[in-house]
Amino acid sequence: PRWYAAPPWSYPADAVRVIALPLSQDDDGGIERVRRLAARAAREVAEALPPGAARYAQPQRTLHATIYHPGHAPGSPWDARRMRAPTEAELAAEERAAAAIAAAAAPVELVVDRLAFTRSGVLLLLLRPADECAPSPVGALRDAAAAAFAGAHAQRTTQLVHVSLLRLLSLPPPANRTAAARAVADVVDRWSARLRGVRGVVRGLRYVREEQIITLAGRSSWLPFSARNNATGRARRGRRARQW
Repeated sequence: PRWYAAPPWSYPADAVRVIALPLSQDDDGGIERVRRLAARAAREVAEALPPGAARYAQPQRTLHATIYHPGHAPGSPWDARRMRAPTEAELAAEERAAAAIAAAAAPVELVVDRLAFTRSGVLLLLLRPADECAPSPVGALRDAAAAAFAGAHAQRTTQLVHVSLLRLLSLPPPANRTAAARAVADVVDRWSARLRGVRGVVRGLRYVREEQIITLAGRSSWLPFSARNNATGRARRGRRARQW
């Protein structure tokens, strides 16, 4: 994965910030089991690829769904003459705003829907809110971020929450693509059946000054959900800074 400070992007320091819904948490709530099983599925899919296939597996401890980019969104248009590095005061204010969004939200219970291998070569873990009759709690988080960070970049999706597990970068020239696709599909179907219905509770967000695309590399802070709901009980408090 590219580093933002390196060409061809050459972004200023801390230009990209991410508000993420992480699957890796010290306070389990079942989401750690989801993460471990999803990582095992990704390993088996990688093993089903033909020898010599180039792929990138998302590090297990960094599995996440992107909620919002308060700053620049990777790959979106930008003007090098106008983009500047945010100040520490601006970043601190942004983090406080993100923490307020988390504090007003309750823990989010998610259920695995399935795995999917996209045409662009990305293996996705698809999750949905446990209560499908209620408004989406993930959608509510994105709406709150959109209101707090006007003009920034939301990650707009359907009711399903997308978590990237593996990216196929290229296949070797002599590879039998039909056979490879069939082998991968068999593994994806088997793991979808095994994972479907597995539940986990996410108890907070992570605010990251991301340095490398999709990896959450960089200085980060844990932002706990502090509201209550009937499904998950009282949220635990606490906050830490962390370097992935």
